[in-house]
Order: sequence, then C-alpha cells, then structure tokens
Amino acid sequence: MFQISRVPRLRFTPTFLAVVLLAGIAYTAFRMTPSSWGMVLKAIGARGAGPMLGVSRDVRSDEWAILTPQVQAAVRNRFQRFNKTSFYDEDLRNLFMPPLKDWGLIFRPQSWLFFITPPAIAFSAYWAYFMCLFISGYYLLFLELGIAPMLAAAGSLALFFSGFSQFWWTTTGPVMAGLPWVIWTILRPLRPIPKALLLTWLLTAWVMALPDVPLLLGTAGAIPVIVLPFRPRLLRSRRELAVTGVAALAAAAILYDYYADLIAAMRNTGYPGRGVSHGGISLSVWASQLFPFLNFNLSTYDSLQRNISEVGAVGTLFPILTICLLKYSKLRESGYT
Repeated sequence: MFQISRVPRLRFTPTFLAVVLLAGIAYTAFRMTPSSWGMVLKAIGARGAGPMLGVSRDVRSDEWAILTPQVQAAVRNRFQRFNKTSFYDEDLRNLFMPPLKDWGLIFRPQSWLFFITPPAIAFSAYWAYFMCLFISGYYLLFLELGIAPMLAAAGSLALFFSGFSQFWWTTTGPVMAGLPWVIWTILRPLRPIPKALLLTWLLTAWVMALPDVPLLLGTAGAIPVIVLPFRPRLLRSRRELAVTGVAALAAAAILYDYYADLIAAMRNTGYPGRGVSHGGISLSVWASQLFPFLNFNLSTYDSLQRNISEVGAVGTLFPILTICLLKYSKLRESGYT
C-alpha cells in the first residue's frame, strides 16, 4: 500500500520547490496580481475596468486605496524617498513599503525588479515573491519539524489557501510569508556566524516588508510556540541563545536607524502611534478553524457577519476528516485510549 511517509525527500522536495518557482514565474509573466485596483477604475469610469478573474473587493481598501497608489507614486517619483510629484512632499516610507532607492533596498528583494523591468512586471513579481516565499517557507519548516514531504506540501498549501491568508493577503501577506523563514533559520543547526548574519537579514527584511508592530508581535508569538516543544534544547544552548540574541539586536539597530525619524514623528499620532486593538472574536470564528466556510457564503464569498476579512481563520476540514476516518479500534489496540 502506498504510504506518503515513504516518499523520498531528496526526490520530492526539489520537484515541489521547482513547481512553486515556475508557478511564480508564470504568474509574473502574465502580469497577474491579487490587486483590487479595479475599484478605482470603476469609480472613475475607465473602460474595461476590472480583474481578469474574480471580483474586485471594496473591503481590501488597504491595498487599492493605499498600497497600490503609493507604489504608483514611488514609480512616478523615480523611487526617491520624498514625493516630489505631490505638493505635500511626503516621505514615502510607510506601513506598505513602496520601492525606494535607498540603502534599505538591500532588505527588500520584493522591490528589486522595479529597477530593471517595466512596473507592471515588477508589481506582479512583488506579489509572486511573497506567494512563493509563503508556500516554500512553510513547506521547509514542516520538513524541519519532521513532517513527511507530501504532508508538508499539503500543509503549506492549506495554510496559503485558508480564509485568513487569502482574505488578508494584500495586507498581511508579507508578514505571514516571512515568518516560516525566521523560525526555520532558528531551528536549523547552522554555524554561528553564518546563522547570525542570515537571521539578522531575515528579521530586518521581515519587518521592513510590513512594519506593523502589533501584527509582527502577534505573529512572532508563533516562534516560542514552535521552538519550545520541537527544539527545547535550543533554549538550553548558550551558543544558540547568543546567536539569536545578537541577530535580534542587530536587526533592531538596523531598523531603528532606518525608521528613527519616522518613529519620533508617529509616536504621538492617534493612529498608528496610539492605536489600540481591543481584540476579541466570536465563537463562530473560533469554530471556523474546524469548519472554514462557516461564516461566509462559499459561492459568492459574502460574509455572514461583519466583513469578509474579519471572519477569516486559518482553518481546514482536515481535523474533522481525521476524526471521521480514524480507526478507533486500532487506537485501543495500540494503547492510546
């Protein structure tokens, strides 16, 4: 009988990663994006406005009303930090980092193609980069945790196509995509200096991709949750703790140097400086971790409560399917019950 645990990693992993890369290249070649910029085109009555597939979503205003216009402004401003095409002369460094020609570009590979290709291709590659980073990152992380290759691939794809990832992709995608690479690097048995340098770059790039502090802190909570049960020995290793600590401090120093003047300017603003999240989710959102389509209409993606993004959860039918198909008699025989 075929067993997925026996699929050779050395054969499956290069194939899977190559497919992910080729999919990203094809996505970019067709100049596709998940953008809802069609909302703006419809508002101004542009001909042929609208996406190739799907429907533009008003709720994704973080993207079509903020991120994409800022990318356009950066391109028209020839990637300079201060927007000379606007009478406000505003600093284009912000939450959604557009492509800028400054030293921070070292940590923003998602923007590199803006300087060598037409903007349409570069903008598509921006999104493809994070998609490939997400799928390949969680795949490699799951492998590192001891999960079989095919299950690791299924898990990474399940996470990518979950409600939370898809509904929030054009806002939180960079944070979700960078997280597995940070955790994977912490878990890997690398030599101290290369590991410290790599982790410093990854942490800096992770924050610069979307410097939303509450979101980053909440997402970073996954790091100890994974490290503690799977690699408790790392917490007993002075060398590993030192490497991680040095990398974190170095990344913090780099980020402070880049954002110091903005931090001073934004600290006392109502939002985001003093923005407070009261948190709290409904019981149905919790339940959607097991029943992922509980809070919205699957055919139209209309939310049954609040907006579609706020009811998104990282949920799949896998746990319910496991409960339904489990042979409980075998569990009794093996002594697990």
